[in-house]
Amino acid sequence: ATFASAPVVGAAGSIAVRDSLVAVLSDSGVTLFSAPAGASARPAALRRRAAGLGGLRQVALPATGQMLLGSASALYAGSTESGTFSRVLGGQVSALAGVAGAPTTASNGAGTTLIARGRVLHLTQAVPGAAPTVSDSLVIDAPVRAALHDASNGHWLVATDSSVVEVIAAGTTLRT
Repeated sequence: ATFASAPVVGAAGSIAVRDSLVAVLSDSGVTLFSAPAGASARPAALRRRAAGLGGLRQVALPATGQMLLGSASALYAGSTESGTFSRVLGGQVSALAGVAGAPTTASNGAGTTLIARGRVLHLTQAVPGAAPTVSDSLVIDAPVRAALHDASNGHWLVATDSSVVEVIAAGTTLRT
């Protein structure tokens, strides 16, 4: 098997992909790469973002040009291109997963993000150029450690200390 590699600044802690953009989060911020066209092509580093924010743990690319960053103290939203990041939700973010054009959104570059803050899950809608808006919340039995979107059925999977829970977004409503 062949693969491409590219150096990152600091140890990688989280990765997000949208279209041909790859965001790699480390303790030095987020490094953005263009995804290689072929299996042996080398990814090209585009820019670094959010180098001044501390305690970053999660990265998601829910909408065209938008990046969400989860930290020990807040959720931040900003552009993949330039500008500052804004605090859009206070409190620790324990898991973060975004998906472009999820079933609950139009295909205009928008996306959906599942944000975990301990036992509380928030479903947010992201529109390019605007802060994400929370459409529903759900409390589950245990703190969430990781989250991802299952593209095969459109559901979310969240991991706790002892289980994996399937979360379904029916429209803008969350249920297990």
